[in-house]
Amino acid sequence: MIPNPQSPRTASSPPLIPRHYDFWRDFHVQVSDAHQVLSPSDIGGRPLYRCGRYGPCRPRGAAIDLEFPVGAFVSDSVTVKVIPPEGDPVSVDFDLTHLR
Repeated sequence: MIPNPQSPRTASSPPLIPRHYDFWRDFHVQVSDAHQVLSPSDIGGRPLYRCGRYGPCRPRGAAIDLEFPVGAFVSDSVTVKVIPPEGDPVSVDFDLTHLR
């Protein structure tokens, strides 16, 4: 959900509206190893929804899929940095030896 940009703060218009279905494209994802920033060979994504048993489905986030050639990783660890359109970036380090 994001603030409604066309809504003055009145009781008749909602203060928050759903993001557009491909909002994940507004996020920049950077993957790097100890030596360089890696470029994915393919990028995809999709919104994720939580559906109630009797209620409507509501957006809860997105999955972003990055595909890399195996040879792109020369280090045993990588850092994934997500830069949102608003707010602070988030970084997570992964030890690739646990994934093999």
